[in-house]
Amino acid sequence: MELKQITLPIRTTDQLQKQSEQLLMQCYEQENGTNCYGHTPRRSANPDYLRAKRKALQIAKKYKDTHLYLHLKANL
Repeated sequence: MELKQITLPIRTTDQLQKQSEQLLMQCYEQENGTNCYGHTPRRSANPDYLRAKRKALQIAKKYKDTHLYLHLKANL
């Protein structure tokens, strides 16, 4: 049985930014039990934010989405 390599579609910078913000917002809402009402949490040293960012990075790493992982790490 052959293993097939799955390639993700090429995303523009805007699409990557929007996807990373969405993932961070969902992780923030799950971790803190709050509703962000569609707003992305601001970058800060707040433990709630850091916990959500760590979870978003773990999700991106789990699915081997290198572009999303690097974008999250550098920009959010």
